[in-house]
Amino acid sequence: MQSGRQRPTSADYRDAYFATLYGAVPRQTLIDRVRDRLIHRLVTQAAPGGRLLEIGCGYGYLLSRFDDSWTLCGTDISAHAAA
Repeated sequence: MQSGRQRPTSADYRDAYFATLYGAVPRQTLIDRVRDRLIHRLVTQAAPGGRLLEIGCGYGYLLSRFDDSWTLCGTDISAHAAA
């Protein structure tokens, strides 16, 4: 149990949250891009294609790195990001 702090809900991840995180124009930080490049490389080395689920996909930057040999699905707590 967390000490006096409530768990985050979807209301905590509206457009203002992402504006604070990414700025007025959503774009990834260098660290995020490097991480996604590494994940993409590891996944594509393990399999030439298939089904891929990203939980917590935000705006879907990682999923956008995969080609048509993948069936992609992403989910996020934020309706704003998922849209």
